[in-house]
Amino acid sequence: MRILLVYTEDTDLQSFKDILEQHADIELVENHDTSSALQMIKDAKVDAVAVGEQLADMSGIEFVEALVKVNPFVNTALSSALPPRDYHEATEGQGVLVQLAVQPGKSDAELFVEKLKKVASLL
Repeated sequence: MRILLVYTEDTDLQSFKDILEQHADIELVENHDTSSALQMIKDAKVDAVAVGEQLADMSGIEFVEALVKVNPFVNTALSSALPPRDYHEATEGQGVLVQLAVQPGKSDAELFVEKLKKVASLL
């Protein structure tokens, strides 16, 4: 499974990446450029995407909205500080699997992997 991380360059993702990299079936790719990241998603070069709350030129929610237009079948996780109810409202219909912390860590990575495995088992 190829997971694309779309965050700003200054986001510390090390503990998040460490957990994901422990899984032999996961390959991580990082892309800080939203246009290039969307092209990768459009070309179906990734299976899942984790998106930062705020990117260089748009919000994470705006990126997910653009992502759904180019490839609605990509599993997505979105970092957000919104309370769960507001997050649900903001992402409804966007196919987001899980809400991650703004600074995702070990538990976020474990939850993301768990959700991805559940989705994979349904296919």
